Amino acid sequence: MAAEIETLLARLDREIFSNWVEDSELSRLNRQPPGVPMPISAELFVVLRLAGEVSAATGGAFDVTAGNLVNLWGFGPRSAADIIARIPTDAEINQALVNTGIDQIELDAASRTASRLADVHIDLSAIAKGYAVDQVVALLRNRGYESYFVEIGGELAIGGRKPGFRAWRAALEAPDTEISIPWGIISNRNEHIAVAGSGSYRNFFVLGGASYSHQIDPRSGRPVQHELAAVYVISDSAAGADALATALMVMGPAAARRFAESNQLSVLLLEADAGAGPGHYASSGFHPYQLTGSLPAGGDATMGFRDSVKD
Repeated sequence: MAAEIETLLARLDREIFSNWVEDSELSRLNRQPPGVPMPISAELFVVLRLAGEVSAATGGAFDVTAGNLVNLWGFGPRSAADIIARIPTDAEINQALVNTGIDQIELDAASRTASRLADVHIDLSAIAKGYAVDQVVALLRNRGYESYFVEIGGELAIGGRKPGFRAWRAALEAPDTEISIPWGIISNRNEHIAVAGSGSYRNFFVLGGASYSHQIDPRSGRPVQHELAAVYVISDSAAGADALATALMVMGPAAARRFAESNQLSVLLLEADAGAGPGHYASSGFHPYQLTGSLPAGGDATMGFRDSVKD
């Protein structure tokens, strides 16, 4: 079973979704001349279609074509030693915005092809990990496993009961730039749930006394500037939760709360000073999964959202 999972993840990462591997499917799509369709795998097609749906639902707060902006601000697939912190000029930002927009990706289901209609750079780091979690769960279920705890880079999928017929539990990371500490604990209540997080407190640079996060708003072309430091979303799909967590993080506390309430999402929003205390906002859908008290003993307290490189 372990070998099957390892093979699956290697295919999804290195062969399909990686922006770091030059011959991955996504890297080749990003080099494809604008307007020329490219046959793509079923996996890439599904993820791009879902990305478009989330982008439309969130008013563009989530946009996988923001790769040019991410690279411009120094958060793209380069060695840390090659990154020089600098503030892009307005002209550079505006040019990158010209080549940003989910409407610049055209999908054809009949031929299963994708076309870039402009020189957009697709970055799937805020959805691909969640999709990988979903695919591991699908593999486990196909092999007859109904109880599982899957974690990839802080994104989780939990199902059934742990040994002893108790619900699984997971710790959610508090927004702290220095150390990794838990904010609180959630339980899956013996259900299948997916949990994904996004934050601005791990990957950033400071220049001229100001902090610039890797969370780029694809609508303005600039790093987010608000009090919201971390978002957690509980859903049935890790890919969907992954993308929504990023969108809510971009929106900021007030807009994220309105969106969560109007769409009945299970969401936790944490401000930078939330620490181990109350969050900025926990939706009514989130409350049933939240536990109080000390951290659980045993191996099921995997921390959600702890990836310092990608969402």
